[in-house]
This record gives sequence, structure tokens and C-alpha cells, in this order.
Amino acid sequence: MKIFILSGGAIFVSHTIKNLNAHNHLYTLNKFRSNALASFQAFINSSSGAEDIKDALLIQVSKAIYDPNVSGYLSKDDSHQIGTGIEIIKKMIDGK
Repeated sequence: MKIFILSGGAIFVSHTIKNLNAHNHLYTLNKFRSNALASFQAFINSSSGAEDIKDALLIQVSKAIYDPNVSGYLSKDDSHQIGTGIEIIKKMIDGK
């Protein structure tokens, strides 16, 4: 009986730690994305109006926001599953 209680407790703790790590990962990424967007807006407001600079900034901020990032909170097994939206859509279309 003690084995069942201990194994249940171990499963509960393991699940809780995984949820905490996922929460911290998402918090870190959302904070990073928020900072990238705020910095972009500050650069755009202070730039002299050169369109090529604004376009380059927009590309870099888009990459920072939409590309998958590693925060260090997920294990290596979980982090390799991250893919870009285009890769996910291609897999769905190909049926793989």
C-alpha cells in the first residue's frame, strides 16, 4: 500500500514540476516578445524615416516574436518538438 501512495506522490510531484517549467518557459518567452515589440516601437519612433531601416527592424522583430525560442526551462526532449508554423502546416498537409 505504501508503494502505491509513494508512486502516486512521485507522479504528482513530477507532473507539477513539468507544469511549472512550462509556465516559466511561456512567461519568459512572452516577456521577451513584449520587450522586442516595445524596443521596435521605440526605434521606429526615433528613426529618421529611412524605410530600409524600418523594414530591417521589422524583419528582425518578426523573427524574434514568431520564431521558436529556447528559454532553458524545457528539457531537451521537450524543446526539440518546437517547430515553426510553416513546418507544422507542411506536416499537416503532407499527412506525416
